Amino acid sequence: KGKFEGLKIKIPVEIVPDTRYDRIISKVSEAKQNNLLQIAADKKVIVVGSSWKMDERIVSEVVLKLKKKFNLIVIYVPHEVDEKTITSLKSKVEGYRLFSEFNRSNILDKDLIVDEIGLLLDLYKYADIAYVGGAFGNGVHSVTDPAGYGVPIFCGNQHYKNSEDARRLVASGGLTPISNSKELYTKISYLLDNETERVKLGNQNKG
Repeated sequence: KGKFEGLKIKIPVEIVPDTRYDRIISKVSEAKQNNLLQIAADKKVIVVGSSWKMDERIVSEVVLKLKKKFNLIVIYVPHEVDEKTITSLKSKVEGYRLFSEFNRSNILDKDLIVDEIGLLLDLYKYADIAYVGGAFGNGVHSVTDPAGYGVPIFCGNQHYKNSEDARRLVASGGLTPISNSKELYTKISYLLDNETERVKLGNQNKG
C-alpha cells in the first residue's frame, strides 16, 4: 500500500485479501463433506498428488522401506491417468487397488492408484503427509490444496521456486523440498515417529 501512496495517486487505495486463498478455503471446506473413502483409524496415509515418473520412482522406493516400520497406506494420484501412466505406476507399487474398481463402502486396506481425474482435492483430506509432484520437471503443482488441510508437504527440490506459494511454504517450514529417496525416507520417517512435530509443521501450512 505504501508504494502506491508514494506515487501520489489521487484515489483511495485499499488492500484486499488474495481471492485464491478464499477459494481454496471454500473448496477444502466443501471437500471435507465428501466421503470418497473409508480408511482404518490405525493407518497413516501419504497422498501423492499430481505425480510424474520421477516423483513416483522416488516415493515408491521410500514406501517400500517405510512399510517395514509403519502401518501405512499411500494414495497415488498421478497428473496423467492414461493407460501408459497407470501401467507404469502399477509396476512400482506392491499391492494396490484401482480407484475405478474399488468398492468405496469397504475399508481401504492397500495402496490406492487413482485412475480418474478431478478427485485430488477431496483426497488430500485423508493425508497425514502429502507429496506434490512436478518439481523435478517443469515446476511443482499446487501446494496450496494440501496446505489447506494443514498437513506437512514434500516436493522435489529442482523447480519448486517457480511457485510463489511453494516458496512461501518452504520459508514457513511446512513444505520440504527433497533431492532423493534417502532424504525423503529420513524426513518422512521422522514425522511418522513424531506426531507432535508432524502436526506442528502441518499447522504452519494453514497459517
